[in-house]
Amino acid sequence: MDTILNLSDCARRVGISRVTIGRHIKSGKVSVVKDRKGKKGIHISELLRVYGELQHDTGSDAPSKTVTSDDTDSHARCDELIHELKHRVQKLEESEDYLKRMLEQSFLRIEGKSEKKKKGKKGKKKGKK
Repeated sequence: MDTILNLSDCARRVGISRVTIGRHIKSGKVSVVKDRKGKKGIHISELLRVYGELQHDTGSDAPSKTVTSDDTDSHARCDELIHELKHRVQKLEESEDYLKRMLEQSFLRIEGKSEKKKKGKKGKKKGKK
């Protein structure tokens, strides 16, 4: 899922003014979308496409970290892998539960047959005497 940044955040991450971002939108250089609240924003992938590397917004005076398209691609792949692994774990847990039930049923059947054999042998012995 691609993150949508508001125009001020976009300008900060790209290192240009908000007015310049507005001009780039108006000229068609950058595609704009609306977020869930109907406010204009730009997908990070669009910023990377147009401007290249982005500055990571730390929200402090600390040095900013550069974010590249490789970083966002890696992040997306990691998210996909996490989702796939969670799905596999769920399937394995379901299989484990199923196998436990089958094993319990098998033991019950074996015990039931053992009981029948014991009863059957006792009945035959009594009949022979």
